[in-house]
Amino acid sequence: MRLASFNFDLGDRLKCSHFHALFRSQTNQTPKKYWNQCRIQKTQHDLLRSNDSITDIVERTTTLRCMVFTKSFHRSTGMTPTAYRRQSRLY
Repeated sequence: MRLASFNFDLGDRLKCSHFHALFRSQTNQTPKKYWNQCRIQKTQHDLLRSNDSITDIVERTTTLRCMVFTKSFHRSTGMTPTAYRRQSRLY
């Protein structure tokens, strides 16, 4: 399920807890984890396809501070954005 195709109007008609349970049953993850995963994937894409600074990419991708996002990226991928870009460009 893609975030862009999800009908958010449905969320307006559901209690928050019901929406959370419904979302989790469809995606096997919470809305927050899904959104974080989308941000990580967008950052990975931009790291590989642009020469923009990591700070610029993070500022475009999220409202989190760069250091906070870097920790989240590391937890998700096992490496920092800098290491991810460096390793990916070697191949």
